[in-house]
Amino acid sequence: MLTDIRALADQFLIAFPNINTCLLAKMTKVPSTGFAKMAFDLLELLRTDVCGPMSMRARGGFKYFITFTNNFSRYGYVYLMKHKSMLLENSKEMNEVEKQCGKKT
Repeated sequence: MLTDIRALADQFLIAFPNINTCLLAKMTKVPSTGFAKMAFDLLELLRTDVCGPMSMRARGGFKYFITFTNNFSRYGYVYLMKHKSMLLENSKEMNEVEKQCGKKT
C-alpha cells in the first residue's frame, strides 16, 4: 500500500512539477476503487447531506437544509431548517415516509 502511495506521489510530481511538497506530505489515502454500495429495493439505502449555514437566509428565516436521497429510486426529499438542532425533527419526518412505503431503513 505504501508503494502505491509513493507511485501516486511520483506521478503527481511529474504532472505538476511546481507543487508544494507540503501538499504531497499530506497525501495519505489511496484513490477509491469507484465501487459503491448499491440498493436493490426502496429505502434500502438512504444518503443524507446537511448544508449550511447559508450566507443569505431563505424566505421564512431558513439557514440550513437537509437532503435524503433514496439510492434505489434516486427520489429526493429536501427539508429546510432554521437551526441544526432541527435535524432530529426532520429525521422523524422520514420515518413517516417509511411508514407510507411499508419499509424500514
